[in-house]
Amino acid sequence: LILDMFINSSLADYQAQYNIVWAENLPANTPPNNIVFAEGNDDYIFRLSESETGYDEQDFVPLARKPHRQLNQNFLGQSYGLSSFIDEDAARRHMLLPNIRRKFKSLIKICTSAEYGVLQNTPSNNNVDHFTWWHTQTFMQKLQTEQIIIKVE
Repeated sequence: LILDMFINSSLADYQAQYNIVWAENLPANTPPNNIVFAEGNDDYIFRLSESETGYDEQDFVPLARKPHRQLNQNFLGQSYGLSSFIDEDAARRHMLLPNIRRKFKSLIKICTSAEYGVLQNTPSNNNVDHFTWWHTQTFMQKLQTEQIIIKVE
């Protein structure tokens, strides 16, 4: 099971174990308390990209930071995270949905580690495999200096 590669934890325990700084200034109670994070350096997160040729820094800007977006206050914390998958097959199935296929052109595979942030399963109406990923400044720094994007398709 793919989720077995991720550790279930409370946010407090995660923050006590890892000295992290979030990439965004997050609202209260964000991320939520019940999260998962990568167990080792061989775990992956999958994100959809609007780029056909690779990935763009905009792929790592949360919805809450994009201009002209109305934010649902019930999902405010989630809007500061990044829509993600931990199962490549689930991400590929999601890309087949017509409204998704029109916007997103490729799938990016990100090699992750505990220091890159936490996830929570946030199922949507059209995908039970959806996760929200709250990433850290460490991830953004590594994105600039290391090959943590494994492949782009």
